[in-house]
Amino acid sequence: MSASDIVEDDVSIDYNTSYDEQHDEVDDAITRVLIKLYVLADKLLDPRTANLVIDELVRHVDASSNLPSVHFINIVYQCTPVGSPLRALFRDWHIHEADYTWCQTQFEIKWDLPVDFLKDLLVQSGLIHNENPDKTVEEAFRMNVGDRLKGHYHQKIGKNSEK
Repeated sequence: MSASDIVEDDVSIDYNTSYDEQHDEVDDAITRVLIKLYVLADKLLDPRTANLVIDELVRHVDASSNLPSVHFINIVYQCTPVGSPLRALFRDWHIHEADYTWCQTQFEIKWDLPVDFLKDLLVQSGLIHNENPDKTVEEAFRMNVGDRLKGHYHQKIGKNSEK
């Protein structure tokens, strides 16, 4: 990802579209900019900025009540390393908050999710199941990522590993 990719104009609104479509376009543009900013901060080894961006991304998605699309999952998995907090955030959103019809829809249109994302989903789902053997699927898997303790998806800062 080049510097020009980071600063390109991400918002263009067609005034012939409905309010909901324009709102979705703006939501997507904000998500895109936040992902790019996170990737830039990560490449510049700036965990403080990366952590601020993660917090803002969680706030933004919670406020919009729309999970980032497959397009954004692909960007995150192309631009971040294995073990990235941003990958963990996207994995958890789709494990805990995605509508169960989401997966079915992916099969019906075109299954173009990154293999690493699918592996992350399977491994984390297995861990959750093993940690909650007496709970129903609904009880074990339902949570709001935004309700997690602040800093859950943060990078470590400094030699004391503060968040």
